[in-house]
Amino acid sequence: MKRLLRGEIYLLIIERMMNVIKSFLHYMILSVPVSLTSVMILAVLKNTTGNDLSFLKYLSFIHPSFAEGTFNIGIPEIMNIYFVISLFLMIIIGGGRLFLRYVMHIKPQKTSLGAKMIIGIIILTPIYVTGGISVMKEANSSRPGILSMILFFYFLSIAFYSVFINLEHVHKKLH
Repeated sequence: MKRLLRGEIYLLIIERMMNVIKSFLHYMILSVPVSLTSVMILAVLKNTTGNDLSFLKYLSFIHPSFAEGTFNIGIPEIMNIYFVISLFLMIIIGGGRLFLRYVMHIKPQKTSLGAKMIIGIIILTPIYVTGGISVMKEANSSRPGILSMILFFYFLSIAFYSVFINLEHVHKKLH
């Protein structure tokens, strides 16, 4: 086993600290589009179902108050819901990749930067269009202001998603 010199140890510590900072910034940037999109989804649900968010009872293992129906939803709860949904999707996608690779003998291709951006836009656009439509159905005098806010959130989400994807791309290029 190779013995590290003092300077190499310092470089290794600095490299690890930079990776922690990079990961923190990376996911801090991702939390903006996730939060804005989650707020938009909750607004659409509120406009279509009223105050009935009874589907959250299925997520009571995240927060026990979801089962009772008496809860306040904030950013931590939204991020916990996002985490659980992302975890399930990651398991499903991972299982699909394993199935393709070992059962169907198809090697999955790497996704390009542009394809990731297009996929993100394809996912975000219907959410915000549905939010705009649900606001248009609502009889409210401040519709233009709310629609411009939805449009602002949409472009802000895309901008932060783009920064997230580009940071991920730069990180992969460096390692």
